[in-house]
Amino acid sequence: MKTRLKAALAGRDDIDVGQFKLVGLKEIREEAGDAWARIKVRVFTAAGQLIERELTPKDVVLQAGDGFLIVLADPALIVTDRLDEIAERLREFFLGSPETQTMKVQTGTVKLAADALTALGETQAPAASAAPARAEREPGRIPPPSAAKPEDQSDGALSAWFRPVWDGREQQIMGNASRPKVWVGGRALDGRRVAETRMAPVDQAALDHLAQTSGFEALMRSIRAKKPTQICLSIHAETWASREDRAQILSRFEDLPDTARSAFLVRFDGMDDNATRTAALKELAKTGVGLMVEVPFGDIELDDFADLDVRLFGWRCKPPSNQNSAGLMDHDMSALKRFVDAAAQLGADTYLQDVRDLYVLKNARDSGIRYFSGQAVISDRQKPAPAQPLSMVDIYRTHKAA
Repeated sequence: MKTRLKAALAGRDDIDVGQFKLVGLKEIREEAGDAWARIKVRVFTAAGQLIERELTPKDVVLQAGDGFLIVLADPALIVTDRLDEIAERLREFFLGSPETQTMKVQTGTVKLAADALTALGETQAPAASAAPARAEREPGRIPPPSAAKPEDQSDGALSAWFRPVWDGREQQIMGNASRPKVWVGGRALDGRRVAETRMAPVDQAALDHLAQTSGFEALMRSIRAKKPTQICLSIHAETWASREDRAQILSRFEDLPDTARSAFLVRFDGMDDNATRTAALKELAKTGVGLMVEVPFGDIELDDFADLDVRLFGWRCKPPSNQNSAGLMDHDMSALKRFVDAAAQLGADTYLQDVRDLYVLKNARDSGIRYFSGQAVISDRQKPAPAQPLSMVDIYRTHKAA
């Protein structure tokens, strides 16, 4: 590192240095207690390596106080051009762990003398030698891929999954529902179902925290790729009943930028009492996320939610009555149309989930339902589907090919 720093500073007196300040570190340190030594490795060692991966092999990353400094080797480059992008990666990185998710990252630049940076570099030597040696990357040389750790598929292991949501009006993928699954007998099954039937020891709060974390990561990736998507989440009544779990979920939403919060659509599961659900939605709405409400199939009484700015009302599709479904019955089609009208009076759109049949998909779309999810549209996947056009013809072709 000292060799690279010396080369980067050669012939330069005062250098514009990029700065990342970690805000909230003191509080995390105090709360962690004996666990701080382990968390400190994630905060400084792993985060420092993340920053290095975003730079060229000749650039230098220095730990300084509660944060990092970066020195670009090429004096012609403007350091501020890289700060926001790298800071976003750091925020996503810290959000991925409950222990560091409250961390905020501030960026800036500071002009430092070359000798001051050299002196700071000398203080890095002991820490660098204590860390595992890292092979110096040569220009043009592609680093070998790190061995991917195989996913834990033992009974009860949680796994992040996504269900793409299709916009039938605009004929494109609107976003993804973050729906964790649980491995049971070598198969990844719906997490809610596993928890409710006790097929494996897993609680609803664990599913909700994983859904939120993986949903955050998916959203940040889409923003970085300049293809922002929407993420649908559900919070179970059992999770919301826990003061600690509720506070953690609300805090994580509040720590996000306003534009990121509005990209989330959140509903409650397991709350049958509308008064309880309305009160919970009002508290959730204060964070700035979008609201969803799911009611039983056939229910068009939505007046209890009239005082809320609900963006989506939804039904869960009825299970197919037989394998050769011919679509929805006439009374179901009529109910869907009344449901669309009732939601429209409150300024909301409608969705239908768990759609398993192409005839049902076509009938519901003809009835005015806008959003759909389920195996008749796109099957669940471990990586979120990107925002892209998808026509009804494309869906038919996919099913025909399968």
